[in-house]
Amino acid sequence: MTYFTIVHKFIYCPILGEEIPIEGKYRYSDSKEKPYEAFFISAVCPAYENLHKPASKRNPDYRYVHFCDAHPCEGMKGFKKIIDVREAK
Repeated sequence: MTYFTIVHKFIYCPILGEEIPIEGKYRYSDSKEKPYEAFFISAVCPAYENLHKPASKRNPDYRYVHFCDAHPCEGMKGFKKIIDVREAK
């Protein structure tokens, strides 16, 4: 079975003019020697994801974002490729 973990970091969004939480998704290693390692899979911007939801399911915090010409932005590219999940950040 594959396990995942989510790491959050805050970046400044030039579209919203404020900091927003970006989610980095990591997959746990299958290695028996290093089961505490996780490998980067993807990053998700909540403002960008909100654009692709039906109007009834959109988050009102991002209601003023009608487009994003910066996706994927530099903040989404700053996640480490491999993390040690034993280290709390």
